[in-house]
Amino acid sequence: MRSYTTFSQLNEWTVLKQHLFLFQLASVLTLLLCFIGFNASASTFTTNNVWESTQLDSLPYSSLAKGSTLEVAFQSDLYNTGKGEGAYRNKRLSNGKIQIQYEFEKKTTPNPYHIIYDYYLHPSADGAFALDMKGAIDPVEMTINEDMIIAYEGDDLTFSSDLSSLPDAEGKFNIHMPEGDLLLTMHVKVFDRTIKETSIDGVRGKVYLHTYSYQFYKTIRNGTLVKSSDQQVEEWLSPTLGVIKQNRTTDTHEQRPNNMDVAKNGFYTDFKSKNKRSSVITSIKTN
Repeated sequence: MRSYTTFSQLNEWTVLKQHLFLFQLASVLTLLLCFIGFNASASTFTTNNVWESTQLDSLPYSSLAKGSTLEVAFQSDLYNTGKGEGAYRNKRLSNGKIQIQYEFEKKTTPNPYHIIYDYYLHPSADGAFALDMKGAIDPVEMTINEDMIIAYEGDDLTFSSDLSSLPDAEGKFNIHMPEGDLLLTMHVKVFDRTIKETSIDGVRGKVYLHTYSYQFYKTIRNGTLVKSSDQQVEEWLSPTLGVIKQNRTTDTHEQRPNNMDVAKNGFYTDFKSKNKRSSVITSIKTN
């Protein structure tokens, strides 16, 4: 059977095609406007300098885009043996956590050294957040061979959404040999915590100065105390950007073995030291 179209049906089809064309045109224009708007919005977050974002204050947990990293480079004299260079690299992960990588290196003699380790800032939907205890431990203590196994038992540093609750925290890091034997234990306690909003030159957005008292002692596997330290810590941080800077005033008592075979003789030489380790920010960038 041959099919055909009557005149009235043709008119209806013509009108239908016109309506279809207008609908398609409207759809294209809508998509174009959305694309332009998206690019305009996205440009706020893809700027090379996160501090230039005019929307930073009003975007909780969004000021550092997922997958992007904020790097704060600094200079410091970590061991009082000459200045070295370091960085905090704060990366926002897909699950909302901020991975914080601390790195410090002194290349000059005497005693060149390199430290690198990771820890995490954990934000929650209500504005509260928590920081791993690795963020509180003195970086000096993290000069540990990378093949060692570190196991932590204890509290995190928690911050309530209104910053009114800053509970004490304590825990211990057990350091094991690669084959699993316990080598030493590092005990950490944080107390007398305070926090207040502050600012850092060149930084836009909310930054908090977190201060606390820090107690540390280290024992070897037979329970012998080999080091203790009392410190006052100043830490600049943001729940949306991670850790920016840290200063420490230390009062350390260290017992070093006279002989490597400590188990046989147990003789130690005492070393006591006091120092203030301040860091100076040299650059801030995102990628």
